[in-house]
Amino acid sequence: MRRAGRSGRLALLALATLAAAGCGGRDEPAPAAAPAPRAEALTEAQLDRYLLRETGLDPRSIDPAARIRLREELVAEALFADAAEAQGLYAPIDAIDDGTRRLIALGAAGTPEELRADARRRVLAQIYEMTVLLPEVQVDDAEVERELAASRPADRGEQVTFRQLLVDSRVKANAALERLQRGRETFQDVAGQVSQAPDRGAVQVRQLSQLPEPAARVLKKLKPGELSRPVEIEGSYYLFRLEDRRPPPGPGVREREAARERVFERKFGALRAARIQALAAAAAAPAPAP
Repeated sequence: MRRAGRSGRLALLALATLAAAGCGGRDEPAPAAAPAPRAEALTEAQLDRYLLRETGLDPRSIDPAARIRLREELVAEALFADAAEAQGLYAPIDAIDDGTRRLIALGAAGTPEELRADARRRVLAQIYEMTVLLPEVQVDDAEVERELAASRPADRGEQVTFRQLLVDSRVKANAALERLQRGRETFQDVAGQVSQAPDRGAVQVRQLSQLPEPAARVLKKLKPGELSRPVEIEGSYYLFRLEDRRPPPGPGVREREAARERVFERKFGALRAARIQALAAAAAAPAPAP
């Protein structure tokens, strides 16, 4: 079964809440007793309808490897539907009707009862994921911080204010450094006389990630007011003076929400795979590949 995205899960969660609460006025009657597991008894006709529903393609056009993988997803759907019934969950009739109409529109082969049973299985499986599995997944702030630390480059957004001096030999660079170290001339004075860069020692503001790696490495180590030793970059020699640095801005609301979503998706996926294996084992059904 294809996993719903965030917005799809929220819509299904509303549907699942209605089913669990038994409100809305058009729910199925609750079964008198939980039926025996059916996941191991799926037919090729059911698989063909599932393939049509999930891909929109003629099942005969799907290659054998994809057919095998999608059959495993159908088994997972059936396992979740069986588990939903075992827990007393039932599907809103409107949702079953919608699913049945979609199968008819796709041209699915089968009796009205078979199409309705397929639609009901899908709705129950979605309700199980939303009502039972989803609440089990919690993401705390510490997990979000670890995700942000792992996904954000260390120098991303760190801004440096600096001056640079460019000459074509190490000898000239050392001579300029000596003049600056004596403290009688400003960096801009010396750069204005000897630098071959168009900026002539003017202040520049850049993010470290925007600079060549050798320059970024040197500027990252300097403290405000410090001069660098000569740095060779592509055959030229630079002196840098760091004026100021600003740490990278903290992650914004959208970045934090994206990180939380990534953690949630991983945890939900792991829980879903583990639950499929457990339900298959309990039903003595062949377990789908994780």
